[in-house]
Amino acid sequence: MAYSKYVPAHYAHSKWMFGRGRKTTFPPVDGPLGWASEMQHLYAMRIRDAIAQKGWTVVVYAEKAGCTADHMFKLLRGEAILKLEDIALADQLLGPVSEFARAGPPRTPTAEEEILLNAAEQIRSGSPAPWRPQKFPPKRT
Repeated sequence: MAYSKYVPAHYAHSKWMFGRGRKTTFPPVDGPLGWASEMQHLYAMRIRDAIAQKGWTVVVYAEKAGCTADHMFKLLRGEAILKLEDIALADQLLGPVSEFARAGPPRTPTAEEEILLNAAEQIRSGSPAPWRPQKFPPKRT
C-alpha cells in the first residue's frame, strides 16, 4: 500500500520536533497514516537514543547501516518513510529498538498449545485430524 505524497512529519503538530521531542503531539487522525506517523516518530526517537548510547553519530550509524547520511537524517526527521527493514537493521546494529526485539526470544509453547499447533498443521497438510473419524466413500457394487 503505497502513498506517494505521504510524509510522516506532516502529521505532527511540530514537524521540527518529529523524531526528537518526547512531548511531540499528533492531532487525532482517522486512518492508518496518522498512526504510522506516530509509530515512526517513536522508532526515530528510539533509534536516536540508541545511537547516543553507543556513542555514535547519525553519520556513523548511516555508514554502518549502508545508506547515506542524508537519507538517514530524512528517515529520522520523518521526511522519508521508515520501513520494516530499517527497523530490523536498527535492532541488529543498535540493540532492541522494536517491540519484537524487546520481547526477547520466542517462548516455548505449552503442552496445550503444542497439541493445537500440531492439529492445525495436520489440517493444513490435508491429513485427517486424530479426533475426527475418517469418512470413506461408500463402496460401489
